[in-house]
Amino acid sequence: MLGEQDHPLAPTTVPLFPEAVPGGDKALADSLSCKKLMMNPGQTHTTQIPADAPEGDYKFYCAPHRTGDSYIGELTSKAP
Repeated sequence: MLGEQDHPLAPTTVPLFPEAVPGGDKALADSLSCKKLMMNPGQTHTTQIPADAPEGDYKFYCAPHRTGDSYIGELTSKAP
């Protein structure tokens, strides 16, 4: 049995840090974020970065589990 802090997923969200989106675009961060609680282990969320969005690093986090630097991730967008 997994302890609460070791639970592999649920509940989770995938919002982006507006200040950590290239250009600091809050509207873009909001449009790419998944703020809905995902409650089931294995549940996924897919988002597509628009072709005209700036290249760079997009940092995201899990709102229910975020403490300090835990549950933070980053994806890098580059032109093909």
